Amino acid sequence: MQAIGHLVRYSLIFLILFAFNITLSAKNFPDKNVDNIIRIGVDYILKQNFDAAKSKFSELNRQYPYNPLGKIYLAAVDIAESVDYGEQFDEKYINILLKSARRLSDSLYDADNNNLWNNYYMAISDGFYAAFKGLNGDYLTAFTNGLSSISYYEKCLEIDSLFYDSYVALGSYYYWRSAKTKSLTWLPFISDDRDLGRRLLEKAMNKGTYTHYLAAYSLIWVYIERKEYQNAIEVCNDVLRQYPNNRLCKLSLARIYVEVDKYKAIRLYKEVLSTITSSKRNNHLNEIEIKHKIAMQYAALENYEKAKEYCDDILSIDHLSSYVIDQLDDRLDRVKKLRKEIIENLKK
Repeated sequence: MQAIGHLVRYSLIFLILFAFNITLSAKNFPDKNVDNIIRIGVDYILKQNFDAAKSKFSELNRQYPYNPLGKIYLAAVDIAESVDYGEQFDEKYINILLKSARRLSDSLYDADNNNLWNNYYMAISDGFYAAFKGLNGDYLTAFTNGLSSISYYEKCLEIDSLFYDSYVALGSYYYWRSAKTKSLTWLPFISDDRDLGRRLLEKAMNKGTYTHYLAAYSLIWVYIERKEYQNAIEVCNDVLRQYPNNRLCKLSLARIYVEVDKYKAIRLYKEVLSTITSSKRNNHLNEIEIKHKIAMQYAALENYEKAKEYCDDILSIDHLSSYVIDQLDDRLDRVKKLRKEIIENLKK
């Protein structure tokens, strides 16, 4: 029973992450104007220019009020911005957008359920709603809508075997479902689809559309899980050549170097940290998380003075909002525990 419990928990975690990420990609839309707006908007998101991205997706929503993509992308950029700055989501605003997008998707699907894009609208609507509900703790809705999203992506592939958005979504799903349930593969209804998932992601990344970046980010974590660190480094560097200031990718690269070169990991964490502490919107959430990671690397390198310095910096931060404290969970306790261990080592 405990193994089944882990299966459900990891499935939920994956569905939340996968559904959030898939909203940042789309195959070339048949309407060139829609395709162009999406491409520009996604580029702004990757450059963390969220105001410009909102402007583009608002334009999409105004020009195509019966297409759900405008509303979905507006929700996507709002959540991406909140995550990037460690801020609370505008739950009411996002709910309104997603429910409206789902109604539009339902209408289009009911009119023609064999149309590729109508199935895509259902997939992305269900997937993003699953992510949003999961982020807010409604795991049953997240699980149900996440599985529904997967089924629509599978139908997209039945209609068009070269629909690479489905490759990204299904590749991620197959890999992480198997990776997190590998101890259960002896059961008749549990198969090991990790190789299939990896191949789908690699195929999607090697195509020229902007699914390339989503597939790349998904593959980075597949390679980390497989301990294929050089492959992960190469994919990160590929993305950073195009988007050198992307914090998400730079943090991923730092995570890789934790395993192979802790000094490089520290340097990368510090680069991201400097952009956070210099921001007027710094609420200290991301700052504390990154400083903790830096302290852990210094401690592992036995540079206890520097490790203690970062722990002290964290614990000196006051006036944290209730939201930040809630998001940090037990991290401050772990910082205190690390500091105590560091002091003990300094006494030796």
